[in-house]
Amino acid sequence: MSAKEATYRAMKDISAPVVAIALILAAVFVPVGFIPGIVGRLYQQFAITIAISVMLSAFIALSLTPALCALLLKPSHLSKDSRWLGKFFYRFNVWFEALTGTYAAWSGGASRDRNTSLSCSSAFVPAPFCYSNISRPGLLPTEDDGRLYVTYQLLEGSSTTQSVEVITKLMQIIGSTTGVNHYSAISGLNILNAGTTSNSGTFFACSSHGKKRTKPEERIPGIMDVLRKRIAAAGINNANIIVIPPRRFAG
Repeated sequence: MSAKEATYRAMKDISAPVVAIALILAAVFVPVGFIPGIVGRLYQQFAITIAISVMLSAFIALSLTPALCALLLKPSHLSKDSRWLGKFFYRFNVWFEALTGTYAAWSGGASRDRNTSLSCSSAFVPAPFCYSNISRPGLLPTEDDGRLYVTYQLLEGSSTTQSVEVITKLMQIIGSTTGVNHYSAISGLNILNAGTTSNSGTFFACSSHGKKRTKPEERIPGIMDVLRKRIAAAGINNANIIVIPPRRFAG
């Protein structure tokens, strides 16, 4: 058949799948652009770009590409005796036809044996639950960079003596916590708002080298959990104490 007729026959087979794929991808990515909050801001431009690109791709696939195929395609006669490029395409066609036949046979068998198909499909059902258990929670998971902050704030009008008592108790807790190698305290600095007040203070704690910290409680997330529990058990009721990683204040 001629190139024009071959293009027409091919488009009758693939036009519906092209339209369906474009609509499905647009239906998935367009709603993502309307998600509120920081997650929506992160994915908004990506979602709009993908949706527009998919629609443009579908339009080109249904209009420009068939026209170019009708104009540029020419009959070819490939055989084993062709030149090196012809041999490559001949072998590719043979391999592709064999692969297509295998897939068609497998699909036909799977459609006839519904029990086997349902069993194979059901095997993938627990996959999302298993992945959710092993993946890190949160948009920005805590990373172990060997540092953490401990900041406290007393009530307004608290005396310097009370601040010194809180610092002394926190020094004993932080210094005796496993995994903390070094720490320093600054009285009067609130790392949360970078303010300097007499009723606040901040500790800068560093852990030992990562290779030496093999246990979970010796890494930064574990150290933070231990510090929170020990501070809560110490009964420091006159101060608001927060244990945080430094990455929240990057940039």
